[in-house]
Amino acid sequence: MPDLRQATTMPLIPPALRGPITTLSSTVTVDHVLPSAAVELLVGGAPSALVGLAGSNSARIHVPAGALPAGAVVTATWSLGGETSPPSSAEVVLGVPGRLDPPVVLSPVHTAADWIAVGGLFPGAEVTIVDGGRVVGGGVCDGPTLHVRVSDRIDAGSELQVTQSARRPHESVVESPPGQGLPAEDRFSREEQPDAPSVVGPVRECEGAVLVVGAVPGCHVHLHTGGTTHEYAAVSESFWAILPGGAHAPETFAVSNELLRIGRSSAVSAAVGVDPAAPLDPPRLQPDHQYCPSLVSVRAEVLAPGAALSFEMRGAGGTTVVGRAGAPDAGRSDTYVLGDLSALVPAAPPDPAVVLTEQLCTLSAESNRAGVHRSSGQQEVPPAFFDAPMECSPWLHVLNAWGSLVTVRSDDGDWPVLASFTLVPASGWVPLNRMLRAGEDVQVTVEVGCVPEHLRVSDWVTVQGHGDPEALRIDEGLRPGHNRTVWVDGAVVGARLHVLVNGVRRASVWVTGDVPSMGRVAVVVGELTEEDAVTARQTVCGQTFGESPAVHVTRGRMDLEADPGTLKKGVRTAVTIRARDRDLGHPLFGPVRVGGAVVGYLGQAFDVTAPSTAPVRFTVAIEGYADGVIDLTVAAPPPPPPATVTITSHASLGVAIQAIKEISWTLTGAGQSITRDATPNAGTAVVTLPVPPTGGSTVSYALSGRATIEFYQPAIAATLTKQVSVFYVIGPSLQGAITVLWSGTPRTAEINISWAPIHDPETGAVIDEVYVFVLNTMSG
Repeated sequence: MPDLRQATTMPLIPPALRGPITTLSSTVTVDHVLPSAAVELLVGGAPSALVGLAGSNSARIHVPAGALPAGAVVTATWSLGGETSPPSSAEVVLGVPGRLDPPVVLSPVHTAADWIAVGGLFPGAEVTIVDGGRVVGGGVCDGPTLHVRVSDRIDAGSELQVTQSARRPHESVVESPPGQGLPAEDRFSREEQPDAPSVVGPVRECEGAVLVVGAVPGCHVHLHTGGTTHEYAAVSESFWAILPGGAHAPETFAVSNELLRIGRSSAVSAAVGVDPAAPLDPPRLQPDHQYCPSLVSVRAEVLAPGAALSFEMRGAGGTTVVGRAGAPDAGRSDTYVLGDLSALVPAAPPDPAVVLTEQLCTLSAESNRAGVHRSSGQQEVPPAFFDAPMECSPWLHVLNAWGSLVTVRSDDGDWPVLASFTLVPASGWVPLNRMLRAGEDVQVTVEVGCVPEHLRVSDWVTVQGHGDPEALRIDEGLRPGHNRTVWVDGAVVGARLHVLVNGVRRASVWVTGDVPSMGRVAVVVGELTEEDAVTARQTVCGQTFGESPAVHVTRGRMDLEADPGTLKKGVRTAVTIRARDRDLGHPLFGPVRVGGAVVGYLGQAFDVTAPSTAPVRFTVAIEGYADGVIDLTVAAPPPPPPATVTITSHASLGVAIQAIKEISWTLTGAGQSITRDATPNAGTAVVTLPVPPTGGSTVSYALSGRATIEFYQPAIAATLTKQVSVFYVIGPSLQGAITVLWSGTPRTAEINISWAPIHDPETGAVIDEVYVFVLNTMSG
C-alpha cells in the first residue's frame, strides 16, 4: 500500500477554506490538507504572502492586520510532493458591519464552570461575559464560536449577559445587544467531586485524536499520556481531543475532569493503550448515486481523525485517482468537492463509481462505491426557499439545489454575503455566517452544478419577523427510561431550544427542522426517571423566553388485545398480540413472554400450543411502562369422531345375475367382538363397524365375514344361493372395496391396516397412530 502522504503522482483535492473571513481575522484555517503541505491564500486569484506549513490535516495561516481588505475574494491552494491543488471555493472578506447580533450561549452555565462556549460571533470581535455587572470572562474570537475562559465566580441563578464588539475603520465601535444565557445551575456547591471521564477505545496506530466521553461541560479535561499532561476546554460531555502528534504504541491515554476555578478534580480514568492490531472501520460515502458529473461531491463518514484519503474513479475503463486529501483532525465526517469528473464518465453504461481508500500509517480501509452517472436531464426549476426565512435564524432551507455549490446574498449593504460557495446538503439547510435580519431580502445563486444558466438564481425573498414567540408546549406522555426523546411545540426557526429536567438544563438544539410545516421539534434528553419534571425554553435573537408548563414523567399503561381470543387445548394456534399506550393510543413494540420465556413479538404472529385447559397468561414488559398482562382462555377440543371401518362388498361369482341376500362382518380383538349384519338384496353391500378408542396402543383385530349370495345359474335355469367366507383389502382412508372371492382351496390372508390418528379424549391432542393387524382365514 503506498503512503498517501508522500505520493507524488496523485492529484490533490481542492482544500476547504473555513469562513467567514473578516477584516479583523487574525488567522485563517484551511482544511482537507495533509501534514507538511505548503498552504497559500490567494487574494483575487493572485498569490499572496499569506502562507503556512501544515502540521496536521488542517493549517492555520497568520494574517497581519489590514492584509485582507473588505470585499476581497479569498481562495486557498495546497502543495505536496510536486503537486498543487486547484483553488478552494471562495470566501468574500467581510468588513465590520453596522450592527452585530447578540451572541448565543452554546454550553451549559453553572457555578463551577471554567469555560463557556459562545456562538454567533463576528470573527475578530471582542467577546465579554457579564454576571450582575461583573465581567467574568472575555476574549477575541478567530471564528464564529469561542470558548471563553471564566475568570470570576458565577452566582447561582444568575443570567449571564454576553456581548460582542468590533471597531470600524473610522474608529467607531459597533457593539451587539446582549445575548442571554439560561440561569446558572448550582453545581458542585458542596464537597462532591466530579465523576471521571473516559477515553473511548480502540485507539489506532497513528490516529490524530482520541474521543473523550463523560466530561463535565465547562471543565478542563486533562489528558495524561507518557508522563505528560495536555489540557483541553470541555464545553460538552464528549469531544475529540486532538493529539500533539499521532498515537503510537506503547502509548496510553487517561483523562480526568478538572474544575480548576473551584479546585475540584475527578479520579483519573482507566488508561487506554494504542492497539496496533485494531483495524480501520470502512468509511462510508454519501450519496450512493450522483447524476451531475460536472460537480461531484461526497460526504465521507466513519473516518479516522487525521487519516490520509485517496479518491478513485473505478469503471470499465480502469481506475483513475481523482484526488487525495486529509480527514478531519477531530471528528469522523466531512464533505469533499471532487470537481468535474465528466471526462471519466462514459456515454453509455456501465457507469463508474467513486471509491475512497483511507490510510492511517500501515492501516487501510476501503469505502462503498458511489456511482456517478450522466445527467438524465437538467434542472427545470430555479432554486428557492422552503419556507419564508425568519429573523435571527443562522440557516436557510434551500430547495432545488441539492449537491450544488451556492452563494446566499442579502440586500443589506453592510453584510451582503451570507454564505459563499457552500455545498447544499441533502437536508437543504445551508449554514449562514450571521443571523437573518427582519425586513432584509435574501437570494440564493447556484454557482456550479448541472443547472442551466437561466435557472441558477432564486427570487428575492423578504425575511419575516418572528413576532412574539408562542408559548412552548411539551407533548404529554413522557415515559421513564434511557435515551428518551422530548417533543416540543411552538419553537421558532433559528432558535436555540433548551430542555430542562427538574430545573437543570439537559439538552439544547438549534431549531432547523421544518417547524412551520411540522410543528414539533425532537430533543434527545437521555435518561428520564419517574416523576421528573420536564420544561422547555428557547433563546431567540439573544433573548430567552419563559418556560413551558412542566410535564411530569409517568409510567405508562398499556392495553393488550389478542387475535384469536381463545386457544384450544393441545391444538397449535397462530396468535397475534398487539399493545397500545392506554393514554396516547400509539402502538407499542416489544417481546411477548409466557412464564418468563419469549414466545413472540408484538404485532407479529407466533404459534402457541396450550398444554391444558388452564388459561395461558402472556406478559409484555416495555421500558417506561407497567407490565401488560393478557390471559387467553383454553377450550377443550371437540371429541374426536368415532373410529370406524367401512366395508363395501361386491358379489363376484362369475355369473351375470347375482345379489347379496345377507352379509355379516365380525371384528374381534382387544377383548371385544363387534358384528354388523345387513340384508341388502343387491349386488353391493356397505357395512360400517365402530372401533372404540384404544388409548394409543397397537391392537390386533381379526376380521371375518360370511355372506349369502343368490345367483342365477343359466345352465340349469335355476336360482341358487351360496355361502362364502370373505376377507378384505382396505386403503389408508379406512374405506375400501371388499370383494367376495370364490375358491375351493383354503387360504390365509394377512393384512396390515394403517389406522386414523387417535386423539386423547381429555386433551384432544394427537397421541399416536393405531395399527390394526388382521389375520383372517377364508375357506371354501
